[in-house]
Amino acid sequence: MQEQIEETGHIQQNLFNRIKDRYPKRLTISSHHITDLISRRLIIKKTGAMEQLQSIYKQLRDVFSYLEISFERFAEIYPVHPYTMKMLEGLMRLFSQHRGVVDYIHYQIMGDQSRKIQGILDHDAKYLLSPDTIFDHFSLRIREMVETQSYYNIVYRYFEQHIPEIFEDTSHRELSMRLIKILILTEISPLENRHTLRELADMLLHRVSGIESSINYDFLKEVILDKLLQEASYIKSEPAKTSLDTVY
Repeated sequence: MQEQIEETGHIQQNLFNRIKDRYPKRLTISSHHITDLISRRLIIKKTGAMEQLQSIYKQLRDVFSYLEISFERFAEIYPVHPYTMKMLEGLMRLFSQHRGVVDYIHYQIMGDQSRKIQGILDHDAKYLLSPDTIFDHFSLRIREMVETQSYYNIVYRYFEQHIPEIFEDTSHRELSMRLIKILILTEISPLENRHTLRELADMLLHRVSGIESSINYDFLKEVILDKLLQEASYIKSEPAKTSLDTVY
């Protein structure tokens, strides 16, 4: 087809532009399309799955009581985290919305050994595809783009080097790096506002207690964020009336 187009002969530039402007240069993909991709193409819920999803939803809401999502929405996009969907909307233009987002959803769920993407199908059923995985999947793109490369080459590299010095516990290091990835994505996205402690804890879903919800929020603040504020660069907070509403 390309050869046939080229054989049509010379066309005046202004006429060519008029023809070209009549048609969209790109097909856009919205959050609705992503939702449809997840619920109808990638993850087909088996008969009786809703009962198990209801149980998973209740467990998550019990230990992260501020997580804002209805069961209907949770079941529709499961196993993708609701905040992941929201963050993707703001990043689609940066990360090649056509192939990039579809590739991310597909391979982060299904896995791809050739790219060392583990996938999540073998994870515990309560595991959700959280926003930090966006950073992992698009890290090369972040490094290459002029407007975002400093976030990777300077900020991310800084934490990669210093997190082991700040935290002795391996699990604390891993959680901190996941947090850093979300904070960087927030700065990169043209649509994201900086997040509260409550929102960050709900994104990470790092469970310390399965009994008392507040412990999971307090842990992120007292063990991770407070230490980063004291001992690391680039992290700042905006105090609020309650610690849960403190913005980072």
